[in-house]
Amino acid sequence: MNVYTVDDLRAIDSECVRAGISIQHLMGNAGRALARVIQHEFLQFKRLAILCGKGNNAGDAFAMAHHLSIPCDFYLSHPKNQCSEAAQFYFPDPLPHCTIYPLSDFIPDKVPPDTLIVDALVGTGFKPPFPDGMQVLIHALNAARLPVLSVDIPSGLNADTGVISSVAVRAEMTVTFASAKPGFWSLNGIECCGKIRVIDLNVPNDILEKFSPLEYTVFTQSDFKSQLPEISRHSYKNTFGRVIAVGGFGPYGGAIGLVSEAVMRNGAGMCAVVTSENNSARFLNAVIRHTLPLQKNGDVQFEINSLLPLKDWGDVTVIGPGFTTTAGAANLLRYFLSDAFGSKCFVVDADALNLVATLKLKPEVTNLIYTPHWGEAERLARAFGVPLCETPELMPARIAFAKNLAQKLNVTLLLKGPRTIVVSSDGQRVSLNLSGTPALATAGSGDVLSGMIAAWVARGVPSFEATCMAAFLHGMSVEKYPTDTRGLTADDIVKVSPIFI
Repeated sequence: MNVYTVDDLRAIDSECVRAGISIQHLMGNAGRALARVIQHEFLQFKRLAILCGKGNNAGDAFAMAHHLSIPCDFYLSHPKNQCSEAAQFYFPDPLPHCTIYPLSDFIPDKVPPDTLIVDALVGTGFKPPFPDGMQVLIHALNAARLPVLSVDIPSGLNADTGVISSVAVRAEMTVTFASAKPGFWSLNGIECCGKIRVIDLNVPNDILEKFSPLEYTVFTQSDFKSQLPEISRHSYKNTFGRVIAVGGFGPYGGAIGLVSEAVMRNGAGMCAVVTSENNSARFLNAVIRHTLPLQKNGDVQFEINSLLPLKDWGDVTVIGPGFTTTAGAANLLRYFLSDAFGSKCFVVDADALNLVATLKLKPEVTNLIYTPHWGEAERLARAFGVPLCETPELMPARIAFAKNLAQKLNVTLLLKGPRTIVVSSDGQRVSLNLSGTPALATAGSGDVLSGMIAAWVARGVPSFEATCMAAFLHGMSVEKYPTDTRGLTADDIVKVSPIFI
């Protein structure tokens, strides 16, 4: 999905009105979508406390109430006759399940535990400062750590920059309309927005084509669904591709087990693991195992004869999880990334990336996907002469760094982070992933992601699209995990990811 600035989004609204699409119509679509999100993702809440200003954000919340049946308590900063004309159209006063109060009556410490807070105080047009009472309320709301859903944007956050002038709501989820806002992934945006849902308001393409989107897109659930490969009734296991997973040496045997399980659970037809002979990790019964001998010093031994059965066998090879950076591992990496082995695509992760940087290795193969976290990306940048990013807290700077690195290395690059960036090998296509939570910050999570990428490539999805799809599904696996995620492990993530395909 394309991303637009706030000024362009206002101009798009104006073009819609000129084309005969009323603001009330767009507001009705937004309200319907908000209600759907609450019905699907906040089932545990039996009541809503809806904090409203006087603008169109309040109107979106008013429209939402027309599609809900649970009790809705509206706390209004202004009376109906001071609200925007479009908001007045949906005013909920006639609805029997809705009650109206002044905003001053809302006391965060007295909110019942089964109540979801809906933040519709101010929108993208807000100009600081807040009125004193509203500022105090937001501070108290954040301090109470109540569950909050923000409408379009967390109140107080600058939608273009992610800057907070005084205070902003910290939401559990932000439901935004027409386009994600650039401020969602810069500075304070990541902390304030929480999970993000982007709602398409069905603005006609001929209107959108009058405006230039930003240089990057965001990957949403509708993008994922549109790129799912069709499954023929004539399919068999080779139709879904073969993946080879290399690693799990020394004390890191479980890493390659996670990769292989992610490969199989995300729909690849076959998976073969290449690991050291002392690997005692448990593998799925369907996974083929090829073991490499150990040298006297405990290092893995590169032995080409044991790898010959896999030559030209795989469509994709994942290399690096649990790989180590020993001399034996370096010899293996050189072999796999030469023309001799024969996979059509390579997903390079973890210690294999560190070895690429240390050895300044230039692979002979060309269809490469690198999946570094920030530290690994900086090592690669130093090794291959790419300028480092001086302001990583600013998303435009992170994107520029990722583009330079992808182009220099001629790889599809997935740069991990709170908003993961995927860049095509020519640097021309950039996608931000909006899914995920801090629960992904657990050992082995990246190994699962590498296996997921490989599975989608094996199923015939091009490298850039497959990487975007895997990143999105990886994040959704924790966003929609059925229980509390504070103790989530990579073993949990790998088992639930297929549920959302």
